[in-house]
Amino acid sequence: MTKAEQRAKHRTDLLAKLAEEEAAYKQRQANNKKALDRLEAQDRVEARKTRDKRRFQVGKLADDTGLFAWDDVTLTGLFQALTLLLDTPDPVAVLEGVLTDTNAAARYLSAPSPLGQASLSYSAGNGEMAHAGKGRIGDPSGYCPNTLQSKAGV
Repeated sequence: MTKAEQRAKHRTDLLAKLAEEEAAYKQRQANNKKALDRLEAQDRVEARKTRDKRRFQVGKLADDTGLFAWDDVTLTGLFQALTLLLDTPDPVAVLEGVLTDTNAAARYLSAPSPLGQASLSYSAGNGEMAHAGKGRIGDPSGYCPNTLQSKAGV
């Protein structure tokens, strides 16, 4: 075999080896992609299970506390109003303060709301707050000015 024939054969062998390595690399890459897709699918299934479990727990809590007695519009408004507390360090304390302290109620109820406007009235006699006006919080058909009005004129 001449040197030119040896170089041509060596070249052909190298090209064949390179093609084999490239095919093996592509196969490994495809296998890794499939494995990653499987892991991500498992993660999505686990996240979905966790989310569904949490939804069930929150729904059960709402049911157990009697909130299901309210209609869907009222519940929607309630949960939309609760979103205002998402960035609050202690949302339970803030909500309790709003429900028991008229000054705190005035402060928190006068804050701008992404839900639109709401109107609550405070009955000084029994310490209860009630919705007043022609619309409900979260009800797009009704508009209520964002004020705190006392039935006792306070």
